[in-house]
Amino acid sequence: MTSYAQIRHELAGALSGVYAPGCELNCWEWAEENIFLTPEESRDNHGKYDTSLTIYVRRLMEFVTTPDETEFIIRKSAQLGFTLAYIIIIAYLAATRQTHVLYAMDSIIEARRICTNRLQPMLKNCLATAEAFTGADEDVTSLMVRLRGMIIYMIGSGSAGQFGNKSIGFAILDELDKHKPAPGGEANTIDLARERLKEVQDGKLVAGGTPVEWDGETNQNFLSGTREELHLPCPHCDHFQPIHWEQMRFNHCKDEKGNWDYKRLRNETYLECANKECAQPIREEHKAAALRRSCWRVMNTGQDEHKPFPGRVSIWINDLYSQRPKNSWGNLAVKWIGSLKSPSKILNFFNSILGLPRRETAMETKKEDVARLAGGYDHGCMPIAPAVNPISGLPAIVLMADVQLKEKKWVKAGFTAGGECFVIDYGSCATYEELNIIAERPVFIGMKFPDEREMTLAGAEAITTNQRLADVLRKRFPGEWYDDIAIGGVDEGRGEDTQGVRAFCLSTTDAKGFPRFYPTKGVARANVRDMVDEKLNRFFVDGVPITVYHFSDEDMKRELYVGRIGEFDKIVAGTSATPRLHLPAYPEQDFIDELSQEKRSEIKFKGKKVMRWLEPKGPNDYGDGTKGCLVLWHVIKSQYGGGAPTPVPEDPPDEPAGPEMDEDGRITRPGDDESAEALAGSEA
Repeated sequence: MTSYAQIRHELAGALSGVYAPGCELNCWEWAEENIFLTPEESRDNHGKYDTSLTIYVRRLMEFVTTPDETEFIIRKSAQLGFTLAYIIIIAYLAATRQTHVLYAMDSIIEARRICTNRLQPMLKNCLATAEAFTGADEDVTSLMVRLRGMIIYMIGSGSAGQFGNKSIGFAILDELDKHKPAPGGEANTIDLARERLKEVQDGKLVAGGTPVEWDGETNQNFLSGTREELHLPCPHCDHFQPIHWEQMRFNHCKDEKGNWDYKRLRNETYLECANKECAQPIREEHKAAALRRSCWRVMNTGQDEHKPFPGRVSIWINDLYSQRPKNSWGNLAVKWIGSLKSPSKILNFFNSILGLPRRETAMETKKEDVARLAGGYDHGCMPIAPAVNPISGLPAIVLMADVQLKEKKWVKAGFTAGGECFVIDYGSCATYEELNIIAERPVFIGMKFPDEREMTLAGAEAITTNQRLADVLRKRFPGEWYDDIAIGGVDEGRGEDTQGVRAFCLSTTDAKGFPRFYPTKGVARANVRDMVDEKLNRFFVDGVPITVYHFSDEDMKRELYVGRIGEFDKIVAGTSATPRLHLPAYPEQDFIDELSQEKRSEIKFKGKKVMRWLEPKGPNDYGDGTKGCLVLWHVIKSQYGGGAPTPVPEDPPDEPAGPEMDEDGRITRPGDDESAEALAGSEA
């Protein structure tokens, strides 16, 4: 039965087109006259909304009323204020041209927060939209707002059903690359939104966000649009140019010893004019004036395979254009220096700050590339001492086993604090219990291991005297010995013996409740928050919880095969941030063969050309074991001071540290002079 609220809504919708007042202002002009930001919405810029502070959003807002533009794709960095722009666009539509709106995010929790804490307050506080509220309780929920002639749907990605039976005229898909695919192999959210928009004349779509991969939805749709870039004039020669990271100059900001001078980095970093006849410095203080004269220019003229799709506008914008003090060119240079010792932080810099996706290329691991990693040290040795946990005293030595039905192949490796990896030994065993013996097998710090006869005698002596083998070896052979590991892992595989793996790992739990071995599993990147994700108390063995580590298989393959093996020459030359991988002298042929099975190639997937890791043509257990050692290093490296970049010194603050904020200046963590209660109150 049709409810009174539904009848009222349909009637209001039918009449709204007749009686809605016209508006001669475009969206951003209207916003500057009608939108006032509260301190809760913008701590630093509350008051009358001013697009000159984020001048790049004007292009998006002009799209709303441009007839021949139907799609707007944004490839951007993480913190530029577009969420606020989306909310303002919805308010503009409510005030001037009522149409149903769908706003899809990657998280239903975030969608609810934005609807309740940001969208509804703005609609109620704006005089031009406040009267559109009916005041009925059934018209407003945490994920839906029903206005006169208009419904606003806030949804999370991952469910095709949320798009069904919704006639929408304007769709916003935020952080598109993070949207989870719909179950059952259905279309992704951007294709679902396009289907719904076909039913409405003059429907419009806004989509995009921070790109992750070259073949991701954000970048692929960006490439098939106009690919517009914001051009700024040089204050010296008036040459208009986009801002690219390659033009930033800060190598002169060093002291007499060649070390980075961070104060100079912040104050002296500049943009070199792209006009070679000028090449003058464009400095931070020139940015605001240059932005006022900036203009968008179309860069896609059909010069490559990604031809411009009719009606599809696409823009690329990043933190280099931001006027927020923390995104000054000097501060971005400091962030870049801080990222150089961590490949994952370099990737994050390009994604989150420059708005650039990771572009994959075809590659194949060759046997000769693996063989040249071999060093001069014996099996069972590590030529330099590993990092040592200052609390537990355990060395950064790990053991990873790849499980097959008939055997368990294992790789043992040690790490320095900087993440340099030394494969100590490898082999195979028949049972899980043997892994404990291998874990306690002593490792000698040096190039040459004692001969087998002497080791046999030392082993017999240890059995006779009931001493640890490493203690006997320390007396017989001067030097450093380690006879335990920091952590071990066993790959759960694809379910051949998942419960057997978990039961074994749980059986290695010590008196303090920590297992020696943990189950691990490679999964798709979308299923983990980071490269390695701790699944704590999510899995059970006979009712007992056990921690399982899931890792991004694609990211770890990239680190091993593309980075530590593929960039060997750059690593040796000191031009790569990837730490080195070492192998012992004279590795066996089967180890080399199994570390040379991975290949990445271009394939067609859903009608698009994408890069994918292909299924190995032969056994790759030792490759998976070596990859697993890197996974375990990611688990423990924070305990060893490893893997993190050298801390960047900050200037002493003159005032207490301020709060942390999201991309639109909303407080997410109180500052030193603010209480958690105050923050909670602002988010209520």
